[in-house]
Amino acid sequence: AEGFTLKGKPYDIDFAAADDEIAKVDVRQSEGGLPKVFKMSSADQRYFKEYFNNLPPESRVRQCKDMMFRQLNKLNMVDAAELQAYIDRIVGDMDKAQLAAMEKAPLGYAAKIRAKIESLLTQHYRETFTKWLETEQIVCQPSFRLPMAIHPMNSTDMFGGSLYQAEEDMNGLEQDLVMELTALPNVRWWHRNIARHGFAINGYIKHYPDIMVMTKSGKIIFAETKGEHLKNDDSRDKIALGQAWRNAAGSQYRYYMVFRSEDKLLPGAVSLSQFVEMVKEL
Repeated sequence: AEGFTLKGKPYDIDFAAADDEIAKVDVRQSEGGLPKVFKMSSADQRYFKEYFNNLPPESRVRQCKDMMFRQLNKLNMVDAAELQAYIDRIVGDMDKAQLAAMEKAPLGYAAKIRAKIESLLTQHYRETFTKWLETEQIVCQPSFRLPMAIHPMNSTDMFGGSLYQAEEDMNGLEQDLVMELTALPNVRWWHRNIARHGFAINGYIKHYPDIMVMTKSGKIIFAETKGEHLKNDDSRDKIALGQAWRNAAGSQYRYYMVFRSEDKLLPGAVSLSQFVEMVKEL
């Protein structure tokens, strides 16, 4: 990733409950010599663990570091030398108990380190996106066109006012939101945006809002519906990205993250009833 470095980055990682599964890589002539991954049998796992436990302590640590590096080096956005140094720093600060725990689950530890690096990458992408948006290295221009027809895998045609004859099937909250839209006289049409195929807000994350609405005044509104259990960092990132897109796109456009109730809303989010009241005025 441009401008990203692991040098000096924190490595405060909670390795509790880092589970592991031993796998083997096998090359078989019948499959053209391509490497395939297989779960080790119980007997193979016992043999491997016995072999591993008989190694000198320094060798076990080195083997663990090598295994973690091979797993994490698949992150193409990270410099290999910096990754190796990052792993060395993490392991170098471990005490005997932590090293013993790592030796039992090196791949589980690699997964925890991967999650930390991915969070650092997301933070870097967010900060870079915000800076580039402010300095106009990133601009927002109209380029998306709605297709003449859509072909959702699972569809419904039971709700009136939709843009297409049938829309992609929806969950309960999405259905309730759309039902409210059907009662608003100022709504020209609504559309269930199809993830990975429809409109996306392309920022430091790629976000496909759930529902697209056009009012008779020409306003384009996107609503991302969320269950109460999804008041998390992913939702916060989407709120921030949606608001940045709205500001850059202009006064014709709106973005809302919609939860069912007003209880403990995330900053920038609205409840279903609040959303409906705002759409009435647009």
